[in-house]
Amino acid sequence: MVCDKTMGASYGNAFLAAVAVGAASPEEITAWNPVARTVTPQKVPAYDRRQYPLWKALYAQSRDIAHALGES
Repeated sequence: MVCDKTMGASYGNAFLAAVAVGAASPEEITAWNPVARTVTPQKVPAYDRRQYPLWKALYAQSRDIAHALGES
């Protein structure tokens, strides 16, 4: 689900504060920030299913090098 308001955490913080002081209840979140759309996952293409094991093996073999480069 993707809510209507997606920018910043302040809106969520304001809602949590309202719940904390009794001005709102947790069930009211859908009124505060309604769902704008629902995202459904797509089927993984066959080439991704074939290539993922290769990527995983490549990562395992180069993990130490990648981390060392990131620390430089």
